[in-house]
Amino acid sequence: MSSDEWLSDQLRELLRSTYGLDLARGGGERALADHLESRLASRRSARPEHELLERVLANVEGERDQLLHAVTVRHSWFFRDPDQLDEIREFFVRLARRVQRPLDVWVAGCAGGEEAWTLALIADSIGLPLRVLATDVDPLAIAEARKARYVEFRLRDLPDEIQHRLLRADEGRRQVDIAALTERVAVEFAVHNLCDDP
Repeated sequence: MSSDEWLSDQLRELLRSTYGLDLARGGGERALADHLESRLASRRSARPEHELLERVLANVEGERDQLLHAVTVRHSWFFRDPDQLDEIREFFVRLARRVQRPLDVWVAGCAGGEEAWTLALIADSIGLPLRVLATDVDPLAIAEARKARYVEFRLRDLPDEIQHRLLRADEGRRQVDIAALTERVAVEFAVHNLCDDP
């Protein structure tokens, strides 16, 4: 077994046992190979595979975070599943008539936060008090989700009546107008491994 194969096996097992990630699905194997090629090219030690593994295990300079970011799926967009969101909107409308406190919603595996912001925008548009907790194992994705800035491609299914809720931002991006969300709606992002207790 080559050193590269040994390192791949070690990291694959770490990702499986610690995070429940199956790299055989969703292009994870290719993502791992590409990530390792890039990271090993930057190592100058006599045993770069062992050095990289140690850095990942200790999360030196965010090495484990970078690995998670490389192999997790972040493919999402606003209003991604219209039929499902129609059902959620109807449910929200029924609740809005009778709830006295905010509805708590957990978006597990939130990636870049598109689903969390979608739910917040829907709830705010109908006056439903809502608290969204959006979590993901990838701390770099969570940092991006908190910024609430998205490229136009991720906004491609945004309904016309919601368009005004996103502001122009830098580099051709648009930003959720968080300040315009009423006090009834709150979104919080946190790093969480679904293999751990909530």
